Order: sequence, then structure tokens, then C-alpha cells
Amino acid sequence: VSPRSNPVTTSASFRLGLARSDEAAVLSLLDAAGRLVRRIALPAGEIAASAFWPCEDAEGRPVPAGVYFAVLEQAGIRAGCRFVVIRP
Repeated sequence: VSPRSNPVTTSASFRLGLARSDEAAVLSLLDAAGRLVRRIALPAGEIAASAFWPCEDAEGRPVPAGVYFAVLEQAGIRAGCRFVVIRP
């Protein structure tokens, strides 16, 4: 998993390197302290090569500027990346 740009401002798009398109996956967004900010479910059969995150938490509130981590999990395999959210 990797962001298409870094830093990001109002939204982030991630390239996904999925092992299988026929198995569900989850993209978790974590803050610098490792707290879950938002989880994006990627159902089996509907998985694309990318995922979109509007830089909002699970309640739809904009996240503050800072360092974040994206962790992609599928079939027991985890991959992640670090990226930065900046606010204009």
C-alpha cells in the first residue's frame, strides 16, 4: 500500500498491492500514536487497485495535520506505509 501523493491535504488515494481480488481486505488508517482513525472495508469481488480516504475520522470529522499510517490487511498478510496530512 502506498499513497499516490505525500503529503496529502483534504483526501488521500492509496495504491493497493493486493494478493487476491477474491478475498476481502481492510485498510486501516492510524494516527501517529497508533490509534485507529478509520477502517475501510474492501469486500471480496469489489476490490479495486486503489482506495480513497477523505481525511476524516469514523464520525466524519476532518483529522488534524500530522503523521498517519495506512495498514492493508488481507488473508493474514499486512502491509503499511507512513504519510503526512497537512492542512492549508
